[in-house]
Amino acid sequence: MRKPLVLVCAMLGLAAGAVAQESGGTGALTLTSAASPDTPAMSAAPAAPEPSPMWRFGLREEKSWQLSMGYTYVRFRSAPLTTNLNGVNTMLAKYFSDWLGVEGEVTAAFGGVIPGGRAKYLFYGGGPRIAARNMWRLEPWVHAVAGGVYVQPQVAGVSRSGFGLEAGGGVDLRWRPRMAIRLEGDWTRSRVYGGNQNNFQAVTGLVFNF
Repeated sequence: MRKPLVLVCAMLGLAAGAVAQESGGTGALTLTSAASPDTPAMSAAPAAPEPSPMWRFGLREEKSWQLSMGYTYVRFRSAPLTTNLNGVNTMLAKYFSDWLGVEGEVTAAFGGVIPGGRAKYLFYGGGPRIAARNMWRLEPWVHAVAGGVYVQPQVAGVSRSGFGLEAGGGVDLRWRPRMAIRLEGDWTRSRVYGGNQNNFQAVTGLVFNF
């Protein structure tokens, strides 16, 4: 009786061990599956949008529009009229790169009362503008502007309006984050009063970058 009983107990023990081993393997597989590197990671946050393009001026970023307003002195000499004039110069420029742009300019200046009325000078035009906008506190530049000229007083038999040309340059000194002080000197050429005039203009004022 003992031998069959021993065999039965041995068989039951082997069966229990096999069941326990199978259960442990399944648990291990489940644990490994939970830590599998194939599990998808959480989606990353969307990237921030790129900033709008700006140009470099000194140690700060500047947008590509520029407006200047300031005092102007014009020395006008011609056969019928020679006078000193004081007035206002206004310029608006648009830059297409960090050095090349186009500008429009208007200069209105007034002199003293002379025979025939008060002396007046008006120049308007547009043209290219080249500037070194990547320097530290200075922005040197040159420009050439073509347009028209109107002068007063009227002289009998000749026209007081005609073609005008302005060429020169200057420097902008940074004062505020978006503001600078401008110093400018130009050679001006006009054709009025039946002849050609070569004169000089000086400008100083404020520049606004936006």
